[in-house]
Amino acid sequence: MDVTLITRFIDARIGGIGTYAENVYEGLKNREDVNLKVITQEDSILPYTDNPLEYFYYSYLELKWILNKKKYKNSDVFHALSPMEAIRANKSKTVVTIHDVYDVNQNKSIREKILLKSIKESIKCEHIVLNNSKLLEPLQKYGGVDLDKITILGPPISDIFHPEPKENDTFTVGTIARLDHRKRNEILIKSFLDADIENSELLIGGKGPELEKLEKVAKGDERVKFLGYVADNQVNKFYNSLDVFVFPSKYEGYGMPIVEAMACEKPVITLEDADIPNEVKEKTFICSEDELYKVLRDRTYKCDIKSNLQFYKSHTIEKRAEQLLNIYKNI
Repeated sequence: MDVTLITRFIDARIGGIGTYAENVYEGLKNREDVNLKVITQEDSILPYTDNPLEYFYYSYLELKWILNKKKYKNSDVFHALSPMEAIRANKSKTVVTIHDVYDVNQNKSIREKILLKSIKESIKCEHIVLNNSKLLEPLQKYGGVDLDKITILGPPISDIFHPEPKENDTFTVGTIARLDHRKRNEILIKSFLDADIENSELLIGGKGPELEKLEKVAKGDERVKFLGYVADNQVNKFYNSLDVFVFPSKYEGYGMPIVEAMACEKPVITLEDADIPNEVKEKTFICSEDELYKVLRDRTYKCDIKSNLQFYKSHTIEKRAEQLLNIYKNI
């Protein structure tokens, strides 16, 4: 079977969708029953400089030309790994993964309008993969969605994650995410400082536009450490250096770092107002923003570590690849 993946990049450094693309690719690339091809923004004639306009040019305009190349045109199946990549694809031969849904009545910015249009186009595809159940109801508001062509399938998660002994007795709190407004890392920093725990540290992995702001929130406290981008070969070590993983994000399409921390047998804290899929959030310790410092100080978080480990194991790359292939075969 000739399968062509269409994505922005196969690279975890661009966030959750990049990680999703990377893991789907890893699951399919060595299968004998798949002739795998990949289209990414690296195929664009424009050099990549992280300018959103370049991505718009690639997905909205240039993909139509790329997909007409002989090497891709005759593919049995296309899998657009986000709605933006589905806009120019042959809908009758395309599977699309939708990670998030935007309110049809409240889109305001140009970016939101473009994303809204991309979802409206993507629901015309032959099959839709939703990465969590909470997307099903709002997706129906877009109209014309055939429920029979929808599969709910959590993202594949790498098998690099596993528990290892912690190397020191410092009480270590940590998070890993893009440093932007949605992730609300300032709540965690303030809570950690308010908890004022003896022999403790806070590790924050990730890069993003709010680094300088967050450094100011930390007030130069040496216990708060900004690690920058954590490479793939270091991320398991990062999780295992923690006593507790805190994910204060406002909303997530899934929350893959939560499951990665569970794979390392770490308790996870989320905030009660966070919009995170229930199948993930219910496995965490949930508290309010105001209570977080007390929860950290008193270490009152409780999680079912063994059950959470089994939950992670249901997300293996191999298992998801097999499930995706079953979808492809029915296109």
